[in-house]
Amino acid sequence: MPRIYEMKGKVFGRLTVIDRAVHEDRNASWNCQCTCGNTVRVLGYSLRRGDTKSCEYFHRELSRKKNKARTIRRSRYNALDKCDPDIL
Repeated sequence: MPRIYEMKGKVFGRLTVIDRAVHEDRNASWNCQCTCGNTVRVLGYSLRRGDTKSCEYFHRELSRKKNKARTIRRSRYNALDKCDPDIL
């Protein structure tokens, strides 16, 4: 019989385990609350291995910030490439 780990109350990255979710298959899943307030269902082994550390909303925000920074760097590079005296 597989081992069941008690993870209620433990913190994994930005996720805090609230309680055990209903089994959908053989893998144990847990209801977790992110620091941003979202509640997500995560597989137990994904939490233990460190594959899941936050909700999907947090990942979207990070990618938006990275893309914004990349756009700013590109526009600045293009301006320098054109030798715009205002930028230099």
